[in-house]
Amino acid sequence: MKLLNISHRIPHPLKDGGAIMIYNFLKGYKNLGIETHFIGIAAKKHQINLTQARAKLEKLAKVYFFKLDTDVKIWGAFTHLISRKSYNITRFYHPELARYIKDKLDQEDFDAIQFETIFMAPYLPIVRSMTKAPCILRQHNMESEIWERRAKSEKNKIKKAYLLHLTKRLRQFEKKNIPLFDSIAWVTENDREKGKVCSGQSRNYVVPTGIEIPKKTINAKINSNKWYHLGALDWPANIDSLQWFLKNIWPTLVQKNKEIELHIAGRNCPVFLKKMKLDKVYIHGEVEDKETFLKDKSICLIPIKAGSGIRIKLLEAVAQGKVIVSTRIGCQGIPEELLKTTIVANDLGEFLLAQKEIEKIETKTIEQMRDKLKKRYSIENTALHMAKIIFPNQAFTSKK
Repeated sequence: MKLLNISHRIPHPLKDGGAIMIYNFLKGYKNLGIETHFIGIAAKKHQINLTQARAKLEKLAKVYFFKLDTDVKIWGAFTHLISRKSYNITRFYHPELARYIKDKLDQEDFDAIQFETIFMAPYLPIVRSMTKAPCILRQHNMESEIWERRAKSEKNKIKKAYLLHLTKRLRQFEKKNIPLFDSIAWVTENDREKGKVCSGQSRNYVVPTGIEIPKKTINAKINSNKWYHLGALDWPANIDSLQWFLKNIWPTLVQKNKEIELHIAGRNCPVFLKKMKLDKVYIHGEVEDKETFLKDKSICLIPIKAGSGIRIKLLEAVAQGKVIVSTRIGCQGIPEELLKTTIVANDLGEFLLAQKEIEKIETKTIEQMRDKLKKRYSIENTALHMAKIIFPNQAFTSKK
């Protein structure tokens, strides 16, 4: 079994949700005996050490990185105002990468092609022209929904109008291109239901992301005053949500509880966040060792206000034995049976109540959530589920 995986990201076990998701599937495929060739865009904004990433990935697949600046440019944003193309999508296309994919398919035969998100759809016509292998889209979330939520929450009228324009173009692209794939694997049932509307005759599946489950929790004792937020600080949905939380929620939480602390970590921390002088807020920037960072912290904060798909950080927090305080959108896509250690809070009143609810969660409940998580979201189980979609006529035996 030979798979070509074409991705908008470079996988990495220590980065944000998308990078972790891709890495874990490659790890699972390797364990199942699938020969994977990986082509990924090394975007400028993600600032991954490519030498280190290559060393990790070459143990799992044959890899090729294509450096591409996908950052938003003023001129590009302006020209797309009058074009019918989606600026969200065109930023991921480059003719040199298209030629590399074409040459790769000309030189080697593959049993299936996996596209990582709709951002890679512009390369589908090239693939179709070179092979009859089935093309599967792995869609992390409903992208247009994320941009629509961002637009609705934007106060600046000019920026709001532009975000609505991007949403419209992106939705048009999704409706046109999602049906062109043979199968679509969504991360959540919620996204599959929304995606089915525009998927035509394509087969739709739900395959959740795989999570590395520690053999033991990092800390079993709950310290309700040690909060943390761990996530990419260059992702607009994360930074917008943090700004809202720090401005509207945190000052009152500290006023009511002088012992509470919030530790924020993640890549590409913006300058304004570093300069913020808020009581009991500590900015760590990017951390190389997650276990060390998490060791003395018990409460995972997910204040997300705009998003789609699933919060991998929430699943990881469950696996690590943490209590989670999250908005309803932050819980989206997570089965209710896994939310027994998650407290939902959407406004100031609910966040104040959350502090009291934390004290009611018992250690045995935390362990129960970890056991349930393992059955549904382990790397082995999710990779096997995905492999059966990609290669429906093959029998798989785990090498682990």
